[in-house]
Amino acid sequence: MKRTIAIIATTTACFVGLFILVTTSTPDIYPEPEPLTHQTIPPEHAHYLMSTLDHFTLLDVRTSTEFAELHIPGATLIPYSKLESRITELPTDLDTPIFIYCNSGNRSHYAAQFLTTLGYKNVYDFGGIIDWPFETASLLALH
Repeated sequence: MKRTIAIIATTTACFVGLFILVTTSTPDIYPEPEPLTHQTIPPEHAHYLMSTLDHFTLLDVRTSTEFAELHIPGATLIPYSKLESRITELPTDLDTPIFIYCNSGNRSHYAAQFLTTLGYKNVYDFGGIIDWPFETASLLALH
């Protein structure tokens, strides 16, 4: 009887110990994944970074009407609502820096999150053109 109780106690202790070990630690072969994220930076920082890079994409995710009224020279227009269907227009190199803006920062935030989930590693959201203190252009001025 004593031997049976000892075996049950030992077995129970082993299972409890194993349960605690498995549920409280992650083995090194399965490290926690890094969270997918993008960087939100002020327009001044974006302007500085773009002036130092040889290659990057400047992405405007507003509508074509907003773009025609005012945009940053050199920007590629892909409206946020069409970003998924036009993703092939962006660089295939996932390390290419992508700077994103919209009007006030809402659409650019969601676009940056989306690109990050696709694997882009250098995504910079600098908010809205309303906060851009540098050069802008208008297609309406040409008419």
